Amino acid sequence: PGYREVLLGAAKVVRPRHRSDTIEADGGWRAGRGLGQYRGHSQAERAENAEKWIHQPMIIDAPLRHRRPDRLPHAMPELPEVEILRQYLETSSLFQPIQHIEVEDKKLITTDYPILMSTLAGRQFTGTRRVGKNLFVLTDEPNVIVRMHFGMTGDIGAYRDEPDAPRFTRVALHLDDSGLRLAFIDPRKFGRIRLAESAAAHQKAKKIGPDALEISAAELYQKLSRRKTLLKPLLLDQGLLAGLGNWIVD
Repeated sequence: PGYREVLLGAAKVVRPRHRSDTIEADGGWRAGRGLGQYRGHSQAERAENAEKWIHQPMIIDAPLRHRRPDRLPHAMPELPEVEILRQYLETSSLFQPIQHIEVEDKKLITTDYPILMSTLAGRQFTGTRRVGKNLFVLTDEPNVIVRMHFGMTGDIGAYRDEPDAPRFTRVALHLDDSGLRLAFIDPRKFGRIRLAESAAAHQKAKKIGPDALEISAAELYQKLSRRKTLLKPLLLDQGLLAGLGNWIVD
């Protein structure tokens, strides 16, 4: 398959817990150094577990907290994971006024909290755009855009009541209409949330290259053919191609 199909297909695969694990044809994997939670499971059991993770439906109206089945916990977010988070946010959180922003750790907020709160209060998310590993959330005010970067362990979830908040929820956006709270979850606190001028302006300022799903095969070949070095460092260079990480490149 073409590289787009490979990248998008990766979002539907249950990832190993360690890069030394080997994905098998039956949907499971053979454990390497990272034995993880599937230690001792047969191939059939691993395949059955993989099917449960992939096909379990997402219920956004559930009263209790929930974790999407699309990816294993604590997988470092790369292009497929951030694309899943983008789709998840669009499914659960658009066109609902933001009532309040609850911040458990201000380290993750790189826009001053009073400015963030006053700017987003009453606003609604209207759409999303992903550039590499960055997620841009559009609002009903064209000049107000929220940028999310998920660091090493960032994730998104949703819940209604405080006792049901996912563990390691660092920021919660209270949505007025549905009563949902959109949770930014990050055990290691390397993720960041801030206001951005635009996706294009951030891409230019940070010298981020074209998204891996937006560049054509011919353009990719042209970029790579002019370099004489190892392939992996090239593909990991976010200035050349945005969104790829160790798991995909390996």
